[in-house]
Amino acid sequence: MNFGFKKLNIQRLFGELLRLLADQNAIFFILAIAVGCLAALGGHVFTWLIVQVRTFVFHNVNLLDPAQSLPWYIIVFAPAIGGGIVGVIGYWVAEVKGEGVPFIIENVALRSGRIRKRLAVWGAVGSAITLGSGGSTGKEGPIVQIGAALGAIVASFARVSTEKIRTLVACGAAAGIAGIFNAPIGGSLFAAEVILGDFGLTTFSPVILASVAGTVVARSLRGDVRELSVPRYALVHPTELLFYFFLGLLCALVAFIFIRTLYATEEGVLRLKANRKITVLLPLAGGLCVGLIGLKFPQVFGPWTYKTIELATEGKIFFLTAFMLVLAKILATSLTLGTGGSGGVFAPSLFLGSLLGSSMGSMFHNLWPEKTALPGAYAVVGMAALVAATTQAPLTAILILFEMTDSYTMILPLMVACMTSALLLRRLNGGESIYTERLARKGINIRAGRSRNVLQELTVADAMDKQVRTVSETLSLKNLLSILPEVRHVTSFPVVDSEGQLSGIISFSDFQSYVFEESLRDVVIVKDISTKEVNTVFPDDNLEVALQKLGTKDVAHLPVVDRENPRRVVGMVSRRDIVNEHNKTLLRYA
Repeated sequence: MNFGFKKLNIQRLFGELLRLLADQNAIFFILAIAVGCLAALGGHVFTWLIVQVRTFVFHNVNLLDPAQSLPWYIIVFAPAIGGGIVGVIGYWVAEVKGEGVPFIIENVALRSGRIRKRLAVWGAVGSAITLGSGGSTGKEGPIVQIGAALGAIVASFARVSTEKIRTLVACGAAAGIAGIFNAPIGGSLFAAEVILGDFGLTTFSPVILASVAGTVVARSLRGDVRELSVPRYALVHPTELLFYFFLGLLCALVAFIFIRTLYATEEGVLRLKANRKITVLLPLAGGLCVGLIGLKFPQVFGPWTYKTIELATEGKIFFLTAFMLVLAKILATSLTLGTGGSGGVFAPSLFLGSLLGSSMGSMFHNLWPEKTALPGAYAVVGMAALVAATTQAPLTAILILFEMTDSYTMILPLMVACMTSALLLRRLNGGESIYTERLARKGINIRAGRSRNVLQELTVADAMDKQVRTVSETLSLKNLLSILPEVRHVTSFPVVDSEGQLSGIISFSDFQSYVFEESLRDVVIVKDISTKEVNTVFPDDNLEVALQKLGTKDVAHLPVVDRENPRRVVGMVSRRDIVNEHNKTLLRYA
């Protein structure tokens, strides 16, 4: 009797399990957990690669220890050689160059999260070489990139919908961050705030599951330890919140300088890329400059980023040294990433915030020792505030530092400084973060909507009709009318002179009043009735520019002209061409 009851329960349980596995949401949650586990494994392998490269290059020497040293030429040339190798990789795999998170954001926003599978491998290799050889970057950005690429791979095998591809990409990013910092909540919020910009239940739930799975796997691989351990501090006096508010303002200013320096370096380098082959040498040159900085300030090297942060949070780096390291790190990171090195900006932001906080904290504590905490407390808050400013993700910054400290005692200073820095940086930098700044400079506005971004991404060359029917300015109206039946869909013709150069444009509205005047058909020529002021576009203009010009002049077609010779017609583009190309692109990524 009891056996039958147990058998009945087992059958019912098995049936419920089958129904659960048949549910699409349940299957998708399982995929999210799988992505989280894979991202954590990918992050672990990537960290192992960095250690191997660092050991090979620096022979386990701690450059921050005065008792240990290396020959000067190793310190100077190690980042240069690493940069040269990454330059070669970047020549063939362009996604490896620079900071990886903007690439992920762009793909999620415009390409439905479709990412090339090779990025999971070459992104890890390129970033490991950059970091391990002394490049001044962080590993969080590459781990986000690796996790996102793994999410895209799982999505392609599972053949899920477009929206679910984006979610799985975000799952990989969340699990990567969660695994590094042992911070599942912070990792989830990073994906929601930075990658997706969406806190909806349908997208946020699988991201949380992936983040938890990534944290569990990371803990099982390396134990319940964090990449960065910081001491616990507390608010000493309520008036101290004013000092944290001031620190938030300073963090926003330093974040602004950091962003502008980074992208000014990148734009300066772009001007040198007349020959594509020179791109191989640029990371080498950037690495050489970083090596020269490292002779005086080895703290800027990637392998010693977190050790320097820990010293700052323990109050062991003082005012002038901390201030000099802030300037050196901004320059070194800008040279590494701006010239084509591979890595992230999250750890450099933590570095800058901790050193700025430490320098300000030592000043405040010397002036008001009874009302202020030790400099290390300001270093902890400075880390969060500068990350909040650069990423424009204050909730992520607050919660990651909250999870790292395992203490609620600093939550008020964290909230004051992070919100202050994020809001001020938004005003200073036009609402762009260090990630979206690169996209904004390419003309991509993530907040503008996907349809507009597609128009900004596509060029006139993508949509134009290269089969152009031009007419000579000496052609009679009679002969012009005779060719109309052959080209019924065309309502405008570029007018060219005897040398085939653009001299005007003629449309049906220009000659419709002469159609019924038969006596004038042999007398009137195209030059007499064509419009001399022609609105044109170049093949490399984006479609939004073309659409604006069509609307401004209320014309149906625009001649497309060569940028080197603006009187040579190479095509025609119309509203219909733009709409067709726009819709085709949206369907391709749907």
